[in-house]
Amino acid sequence: MKLGVGSLVESKTAFAGIGKIVSISSENKSATVGFFTSPLSPISNQIEVDGSQLIGKLKLFEQTVVYCKVGKSQNWRAGFYEGQRPNDQHLIKYGYDDFDVVSIDEIFVPNLVESSQFCPADFLAGRATTSPMYINDRTSFFKSYLNQRASCASISSIPSSAVNLEIHQLSVVLQVLNDNVQKYLLGDEVGLGKTIEAGFLVREHILEYKDKACILILTPSSLVQQWQVEMSQKFHLEDVMGDDLDEEDQKVFVGCFQDILTTKFITKKPTMVVIDEGHQLGEFAWGKENKDIFEKISFACHDSISTVVLSGTPITGNTKNFLAMLHCLNPDSYQMNDEGIASFNNKVAEREKYSGIYGALVSESDDFTLEGVVEQIENFDLNDNELNLLIANLKPHIDYFSEYKDGSQRALAKRDPRRMRRWVHEEDIDAMQARLDASPETMVVRKQTVEHPFGTIKMWMGASHFLMKRKHNVSTEISLHILAYNLKRMMTIVGTRG
Repeated sequence: MKLGVGSLVESKTAFAGIGKIVSISSENKSATVGFFTSPLSPISNQIEVDGSQLIGKLKLFEQTVVYCKVGKSQNWRAGFYEGQRPNDQHLIKYGYDDFDVVSIDEIFVPNLVESSQFCPADFLAGRATTSPMYINDRTSFFKSYLNQRASCASISSIPSSAVNLEIHQLSVVLQVLNDNVQKYLLGDEVGLGKTIEAGFLVREHILEYKDKACILILTPSSLVQQWQVEMSQKFHLEDVMGDDLDEEDQKVFVGCFQDILTTKFITKKPTMVVIDEGHQLGEFAWGKENKDIFEKISFACHDSISTVVLSGTPITGNTKNFLAMLHCLNPDSYQMNDEGIASFNNKVAEREKYSGIYGALVSESDDFTLEGVVEQIENFDLNDNELNLLIANLKPHIDYFSEYKDGSQRALAKRDPRRMRRWVHEEDIDAMQARLDASPETMVVRKQTVEHPFGTIKMWMGASHFLMKRKHNVSTEISLHILAYNLKRMMTIVGTRG
């Protein structure tokens, strides 16, 4: 595009927003750029910019507020940009039936430059206000917009995504976005919507960081297509995710773990990293081969502003895999060596011990159980005066042989004055962990009887969802999958004739 005096320009390095060329120096190969701060100062805050740093604007976004001089008196008028017209002309709309066609050099775009706000007095003095006919429509729009923003806690990704958000998903998204250190492991059970939570966080990151955003989504190879479809259809990220986009336009990169070593990924400096099925990182972290994959992924996580790791795998029997995931979030606290493994195992053991005790501290537990739990707490020797007082008050009411018991005092057994931070659904997790601690063999049986068939069926289905709709149709479809699995399993075990 050939630039001249009056051209609208922008720059990635010299200034923000849109300016207008005031003069050109052929000798210095530069241009003087001014900015419209008011009708009284249409080309103020002038700066000299090297010509190579300027990018011409052939058109503006529709409904951009612009200012033009009109008529013989050359009075300023505020209008809205409505698009290009033939012969390098542009349509400016001032009112419902009031419009004009002008060239690009007649258009001025407001730019605050380094100021915090425009001066209303200058616009009033220049008689360059918008038509009062718009005031009612604009007021209604802003009221609706503010109500919408308030209802979703000002999270822009919620109203701009095609997803019905559940309450527990909203609590996760809010907690991550409100944290100054956005390094999280999302460990919800399978089917609770970890992908949806991550999708909202990805879209919010794009909306916040805009052109500075660079997001890597790393998954097992079988899930790459599913992630691409989810991000496109539910979160409308196709404009910043397609592989056919220019390198500067593509902000979201979806690939498998091994892709971190390819040129497309290794050159990126991500601002956000999302890892699905994060427990599979353990294969790279602890295996003899492909350790460089885990190192590259962990480095990317450390350097990013936000890192979200997804995994529905329980910690029991998978401590090394969990350590690998947590190392990506906090390498200082979770080190990948013998000392780090021992420290993490101790933390897990302590967690299991305390969660078992916490799960038993309910008024429904019998006296013998409560007496044993209280004795365990006393043996910890925590030097907590408030806790000791609670124990002393509780003991008479859980003594099996005591004749004077107050049932209301049992409720104090569940009080936890030392808790500093706790998830809203932590009780469900504790209850599940207590059941698992009581019968750890259950997980072994589950892996032998449930994980194999469902894992195999999921692999057969690939990245696609159920093809049918409605409950009875989907029930038939999954029944056919199970029948095929059973037949194939029996043929493998028993064999076939002929």
